[in-house]
Amino acid sequence: MCWQCVIGASPACCSGVCADLTSDVNNCGACDSTPCNGVRPACCSSSCTDLNNNLNNCGSCNKTCTGSSAACCGGTCRDLSSDPLNCGACGALPCLGLRPGCCSGRCTDLATSITSCGACGQGCTGVRPACCSGTCSDLDSDPNHCGACLGLPCVGIRPGCCSGSCTDLAVSTSNCGTCNNICQGASPTCCSGTCANTLTDPNNCALCGRKCTGLTPACCTGICTDLSADILHCGSCTAAPCLGLGAACCNGACANILTDPNHCGGCTSQCHGKVPACCNGICTDLSTDIAHCGSCTSLPCLGLNPSCCNGACTDLSTSVNNCGACGAPCVGVNPACCQGTCVDLNSDANHCGSCLALACTGVQPGCCDGRCTDLASSVQHCGSCNSGPCTGVLPACCGGTCSDLTNDVNHCGSCNKAVWTCFSFDLIQLFADGANLIRQCNFGPGGGACIAGQCIACPASQPYCAASKTCVSSLHCILDCPLTD
Repeated sequence: MCWQCVIGASPACCSGVCADLTSDVNNCGACDSTPCNGVRPACCSSSCTDLNNNLNNCGSCNKTCTGSSAACCGGTCRDLSSDPLNCGACGALPCLGLRPGCCSGRCTDLATSITSCGACGQGCTGVRPACCSGTCSDLDSDPNHCGACLGLPCVGIRPGCCSGSCTDLAVSTSNCGTCNNICQGASPTCCSGTCANTLTDPNNCALCGRKCTGLTPACCTGICTDLSADILHCGSCTAAPCLGLGAACCNGACANILTDPNHCGGCTSQCHGKVPACCNGICTDLSTDIAHCGSCTSLPCLGLNPSCCNGACTDLSTSVNNCGACGAPCVGVNPACCQGTCVDLNSDANHCGSCLALACTGVQPGCCDGRCTDLASSVQHCGSCNSGPCTGVLPACCGGTCSDLTNDVNHCGSCNKAVWTCFSFDLIQLFADGANLIRQCNFGPGGGACIAGQCIACPASQPYCAASKTCVSSLHCILDCPLTD
């Protein structure tokens, strides 16, 4: 018996029992209506439904499944395009595989599908595309899946996969650094992914990683060398060897350290001087070296004071062009170099006529025209070589001054003989008895003279006697000279 039913949104008394016509499966929408049926019958909003497959009441009333491929499968909303348990239709067989997936309503294995690898619609590309455990790979080049997804990863210094085969990109001459990079040359080698010729590469000489050192490092037929110093490979690996005694390689050029003035005794030793030269590995100046004057092969300079002047041997003790020192020429009428001192053999009283001549002697020794003379007494060179010869009746040179012994009161008859007497000789009586007739004259204040055997007194205004130079009768005045005070 019903009385005052209050349950539900639409309460009603049906056959003495209170019911909610909006949700009661036996009185759905009206009392005594046909009971709702289905796998999971339900009354939703006064309408019968099957919660097992109804899109709008899936699993419970008013639970709506959305999506273009939505479906209610067993009371649960499903997407038939992607649900691997209900792929394409509710109740379809579950999708199988390592990673079963449903893509566009079709079962697929997301672990292996190249069109849906790891996720629907994710396609794989490449030369040999593959899906390995849900990750796209190119079996042609992937070192982790080289040739097949199940293959072991490639190993090596730089593992690589080339055309589906494992290789080591660090050492493979066919795939050096990258696939299909083929190393060329006489001795092709792949060193750390770079093609190298171990016969010529200074960074990989004979072996990868063997680096040559030096000022100009090089690798010649697999042997490290320094082209700046190697006499077998001077300047280049193909250069001819440096040959000869003293051969050396200096800065990449062959040199002879025994003869080269730019590399004398060693590559860094340079000779200097006016005429620099290298003689047997020792620097010298050919313009001044007495041991190598003019050339390295010349004989040593000889002499009392040997020297080398401008590349020519000379004796500084005798050379008129280099007297005492190079470049010191002697000058004069007859220049000569005597023991390193310039002299004029024409006028030098110590070397008159010859360096070996004895020194000139005399009161006033002199050398005139290369002959010794006494300038104090020489009539030809009285007082100096340049003076003319003395003149007069009886010319003489007295103390370097010309005089006429016939009339010079200071040099009467001979030099330095002053006159105070006048002599006359009776030549007849001289021959008769061998005795001189001597008469002494007493002259006046001006002096006097013996003129024709007569004493003449000279006045003070005439201090000398004008001598008569003729014979008078048989008496002859042999010496007639004026007398001075």
